[in-house]
Parts: sequence; structure tokens; C-alpha cells
Amino acid sequence: MDYQIQSPVMGGRGSAKATKRLRVALASAIHHGAFCLGIKMADHYTKLFNSIIHSTIWREDDKTRILWVTMLAMSDENGNVLSSLPGLADAARITIKECETSLEKLMQPDPYSRTQDYEGRRIAVIDDGWHILNREKYKNKGKDRTEYWKEYKRRKRAENKDLSTGGHVESVDIPQNSTQEKEKEKEEEVKKKNTKKKKAEDNFLLFWKKYPKKVGKQAALRKFQTLNPNAELLEQILTAIDQQKASSQWTSEGGKFIPHPATWLNQGRWEDEVDSEITKRNQAEADRRYREKQKRYGIL
Repeated sequence: MDYQIQSPVMGGRGSAKATKRLRVALASAIHHGAFCLGIKMADHYTKLFNSIIHSTIWREDDKTRILWVTMLAMSDENGNVLSSLPGLADAARITIKECETSLEKLMQPDPYSRTQDYEGRRIAVIDDGWHILNREKYKNKGKDRTEYWKEYKRRKRAENKDLSTGGHVESVDIPQNSTQEKEKEKEEEVKKKNTKKKKAEDNFLLFWKKYPKKVGKQAALRKFQTLNPNAELLEQILTAIDQQKASSQWTSEGGKFIPHPATWLNQGRWEDEVDSEITKRNQAEADRRYREKQKRYGIL
């Protein structure tokens, strides 16, 4: 279902009516569950894809959601929302405090966002307002398909003209580049995913081989995949295991008190400080052996 609002959202005597129509259209769209909202500003439309209802923004409170849609409607062709904070709050018909709170949420990282550009942040502060960070991506979404259908309709019109006039019509090829490019992109995406999966599995095997308590492997694997450590963090984890293997907790009573690997990962135990007592004892033992070696060879 398409909803189109063809009046500016702010400015002039009709701003209140325009905003009211925006809110009514949005409420109706939400009621139907899926929508594509085309909001026309002074000289362009802002696309609002129905996939928004499956995004993490849709889990936010009503004030944040209505503010987000309002900012999409107010944004110019470059993704800039030029307004003061009170002006933005008025356009969204929320209080200034609610606007401040919602803006803060939109500027925070979102680890569950489908688009991890800018760590999932949706907006950034600029002079005279805010910038919608991923607007360009969604602006071009579906552009290739649009060109395909334009070419298809042009060919059909030419064929219909040929049938009605009996004239000759030059054949028009429908561009296949967009389809081929999409297939290629899918293949590359699959390759990347497989490569990442293989690397993650290899990293987990390094962890599992080094961790002394071999229990709950699948639970540990799931937590490790969620953690998805980079090279630096993986090195930190492996080093911490080596250090903690010598601690009194891990060595006493045959390793009875060693945490399960999934628990160790879940609690971030690689950041634990190593037992200073066992460290001193190991150092003292090393010093004793060194002195005995010196005596044996008559150095002391």
C-alpha cells in the first residue's frame, strides 16, 4: 500500500495541516502492517520502505519512531535535516524533552541494526541541524530495477504503436546488467560469508584447543560466534588462558574450579587479573633453580 503526502511538512500557514496528514498516513500505514510511504517535499520524494517495520527502529518508543519518520520527511536530497531542536519537535508534534531523548537514541550505536555503517547510528549533528547517515544507501535502493521497468515499458509502448500503425519498430533490448550485477553481488556475498564463517570456526578451534576444560562445546561455540573476536581480542583471550592456567583457582583440586568455557566467555573472564600469589611462587621457584645451577657450576 502506498501513502503519498504532497505538501511540505514545515513552513507556511499549511504546516500544521501537512503534519497532521503525515501523522494520519503513518498511523494508517502502521495499522495495515506494511507500507511504502512516499513523502514529497519541495522538489523531491523521500522513500520509506516497508522493511522499516522489521528494523530495530521499530522497537523504539512511539516518540522516537514518529521523530525518525518526520526527519526522513524533512530531509533534503543530501540527507540533511535543517531545523532547530524546537522546530523539529514542533514538526513531529512532540515535546522538546521528548525530542532531545529521541535524538540521543538515534545517535547511539545499534549493534542489532541491519546496516552496521557508522556502528548502526542513524543520524549525526551538523551545522544547522542533523544528517541522516544511511540515506544515500536507501535513496539508491531499487534504482536498477526502476531503470529495468522504464526500458520494459518503453518497449511495450513501441510494440503497441507497431500493432496500431503497421509501422516498423526497432527492437529494444532490455538491459540485463542490473540482473547480472545482482547475481554477481549475491555470489560475492556468499563467498564473504563462507570465508568469515571458516575463519570464525578456525578461531574457535584455537580457543577450544587451549582451554583446559572440555565441556559444553556447542554452548561455547555459540557464545564465541556472538562475541566474534577480532585478531587483537583473540590474542588477548588466548594469552589470558595461558596465564590463568597457572593460577591457584585453575590448578587446585585437579582444576575443579575452572569455569565452563561458555561461562568464561560470557563473563569476559579474559580480563581477570592473574592470581599474584601463584605468580610469586612460580618466580620464587625459578629463582631457587637458578641459584642451584650457579652453585653447581661454582659461580657462587
